[in-house]
Amino acid sequence: MTPKSSKTHWSMSNPSQSTLRMGTVLGATTIPLADGALPPDCLATHGLVFMLGGITTRWKQTVAYHLTGNSFHAKTVKDIIIVIIKACAAIYLKVDVVVTDMGGGNQAVWKLFGIIVGKHSKPKTSCPHPCDASRQLLFIADVPHLLKNLRSHLTKGRKIYLPEEVVKKKNNLPENEISIEPIKKLVEIDSNTKLMLAPHLKPFSVDSAIMIK
Repeated sequence: MTPKSSKTHWSMSNPSQSTLRMGTVLGATTIPLADGALPPDCLATHGLVFMLGGITTRWKQTVAYHLTGNSFHAKTVKDIIIVIIKACAAIYLKVDVVVTDMGGGNQAVWKLFGIIVGKHSKPKTSCPHPCDASRQLLFIADVPHLLKNLRSHLTKGRKIYLPEEVVKKKNNLPENEISIEPIKKLVEIDSNTKLMLAPHLKPFSVDSAIMIK
């Protein structure tokens, strides 16, 4: 059973709650802000959840959570991830992949692990595994966020060019250019017929001015 480690960051509308029995205010941040500071009066605005999930089997288990402000300290989060991975290894559970969204805080964590993905550099998507130097720990962006990024890129009229290896050697594609135009034509075709090829594809889906959650 090979799990992945996932990290989710969600916002909270009313984080503080006082309790007379304890004489304290619940809802303070438990992780320093991005600059490393942890002000005693700083209330949490987000929750940071760490989960384990299966890669080849469908299961998911929350293993830790923290309260954060509008930002979090990347080094602290990196250390938490390593602690979780080592705790899993101690019970013979191997973590092979770390999955996060592409928020700025998570990208900072990636950089600390040596993960580099940029327009002008060769992608580096793995690092030596903290429990076994002979293995690699992979980093993957959450698929829904990848799809959002792709849609945003294409609907703004930008194009994606695939490498020759992908186009000819592996998939025998007619060309290497990806654009929104064929999808727009499909929307136009479907708008004039009752027998639709893509019934869930709507005009707003290819409109860059409309944000889809």
